[in-house]
Formats: sequence, structure tokens, C-alpha cells
Amino acid sequence: MKKLTKLPVATGIVLFAVCSGSALAHTQSGVLGNTTSSGTKTDKYVVECSGGTHHLQIQVRDKKTAPELGTKLTISAVNGTAAACTASSTDNTDTDGLYSAIASCDGGDGDYVMSVVKPAWTANGKETYIAQFHCEDAAGNHTETVFSQIQNQ
Repeated sequence: MKKLTKLPVATGIVLFAVCSGSALAHTQSGVLGNTTSSGTKTDKYVVECSGGTHHLQIQVRDKKTAPELGTKLTISAVNGTAAACTASSTDNTDTDGLYSAIASCDGGDGDYVMSVVKPAWTANGKETYIAQFHCEDAAGNHTETVFSQIQNQ
């Protein structure tokens, strides 16, 4: 007879959250381009906000502590619902370890397209980043956030 191993409930919850793309920490790391790439590079995500969301807040920061390309990374969000909105923020300093200013897209519950962009005028090569985002209600409390990547450049 086979012996069944039971996993603790907490382990199952963590595995579900990791596999489904739920944003517990509300951050996503990424790499734009590669060692020989040139031109504009864009990573795109769909961020689904629900549970009484008023807005999506976004920020980006260069992940490296030593200069890679000296580029300015920009993050933007667009919501095409009846409460349509657009927001963007740029990390102007390559190695300071700080996030860009907070930008807010006040589009309510629904899907937002979030993009992180490395502009074409930068040197060839890759650029690593961390995007930080939060679905929040009008009082600034976190609401349900689920995301998935739809473009990886």
C-alpha cells in the first residue's frame, strides 16, 4: 500500500500563489534586451485589480548597483475601462538604488497594461529592473492583485 504524504496547508497556499502569479510582494524583476540588442525594448504585463480597487500605483528602478547602459527606464500603465487612465514614471538615475516617483492610474477595478521600457537611444545591451506596483482602494489599502507577463523583450 502506498503511503500518502500530506503537505501543510500553508505550503499549498504558497505554492498556489507562486504558480498563479499573485503579487504578494507586488514586485516583478525583468531584463530588457540582451548583450547585443539595440533599439527600444519593452516588457508588458497585464495587472488585474479587483476587490474595490480605486487605482494602480507604479514605480520602476534599475536593479544594478554599477552602471549598465546609463539608461532611463520608464514604467507606464493604461486602463481602458470606462474610467480610462494613463500614468508613467521614469527612473532617471542608473545606479542610485531608488525607485522612480510613484505614478497612479485611477481606473478602478479591471485590467491594466503595465509596460517597462528601455529607450532606443541607449547603448546596445541588457538592462535589469524591478517594477513595483500596487492595486489600492481610495484609502490606500491594498486590494487583490494578479498579474501575468504578455511580452518579454
